[in-house]
Amino acid sequence: MKSPLCEPNSILVRLREETRAEHSAAARAIDLLNATLDIVYYRKVLDIFYGYYRSLENVICEFGDWSEPSLSPHDRTKSHLLAEDISALGGASAELPLCADVPHIAHTADGLGCLYVLEGATLGGQIICRHARDVLRLTPATGCRFFHGYGERTGDMWRAFGTTLTGYARDGATQDRVVAAARDTFVTLRQWCERGGIV
Repeated sequence: MKSPLCEPNSILVRLREETRAEHSAAARAIDLLNATLDIVYYRKVLDIFYGYYRSLENVICEFGDWSEPSLSPHDRTKSHLLAEDISALGGASAELPLCADVPHIAHTADGLGCLYVLEGATLGGQIICRHARDVLRLTPATGCRFFHGYGERTGDMWRAFGTTLTGYARDGATQDRVVAAARDTFVTLRQWCERGGIV
């Protein structure tokens, strides 16, 4: 019997296929895996990510109805990890501007679409963490806590989110909202990075 995460009409399949262009554009804008990565650029990315993550996580956590998907977004916030990294590298997150143009969440499906992007980023973060270790000699304790994500629990946390999302977004209209919110998240993140001058 197929896992619900692998069914052709699964929301995860739709998200992967229907946000591919926006996801690729955001990844190209950030480009943390280049061989010439230096600490100045890395710190700038952390600053810009903090401004976006903090704003979007505030919106997600302030949204009132997370009972039906039985998910606690408070357990999945990561802006505090960015603040720790910024501090470890000599910066101060309290002085950074916050992004005012994040997706609006009026429905649980909107929040799940946003979380798909933030949770999916923890998978790529594992690769970036290893690259930052090799190129910049950073560890989670010295400025790479955010990209370390959930550490050894990253895979389990992603699968748990995927199971929750797949169970919630079964009908076409709900899936459409999730996909639209995920696209909007990729687009607004890329635009924030562009305004911050890392592109």
